[in-house]
Parts: sequence; C-alpha cells; structure tokens
Amino acid sequence: MASLPPFLSFSSFPLWLYSLLIQSNLLDSTKRIQKKKEKKKKKSKTQRIKERIIGKKTEKKRKKKNHRIRKES
Repeated sequence: MASLPPFLSFSSFPLWLYSLLIQSNLLDSTKRIQKKKEKKKKKSKTQRIKERIIGKKTEKKRKKKNHRIRKES
C-alpha cells in the first residue's frame, strides 16, 4: 500500500476527489455568472428594432414557403 502515489491512497482519496469536484463546480459557477452578465447587457433601441424587422421578414418567408408547399400537395 505504501507504493501507491499519495492521491490514490485510501485516506486521502476522498479529499482529493472532493477538491476536484469543488474546483470544477467553482469553474462552472464562474462561467455561469459570466454568461448571465453577457445576457444582461441591454441592447440599443435600434438593435432591438432591427432584430424585430428581421424576425418579421423571416416569419413572412416561412409562412410563404409553408403555404406554397401546402398548395402544391
């Protein structure tokens, strides 16, 4: 048992595993916080209007395409 590396010995293994879990959770939580901050950035009025217009155009194209498909069949 003494020949095993310290991170595989029975007494320290749970602590080692636990520390890894904590580190990964901390990394995940910081990433989540960064994503939330990015989402919260308010868009300018012109940007929102552009997106709405583009959304309406794509919606119209989709409706036309679906109507054409239904008419042909």
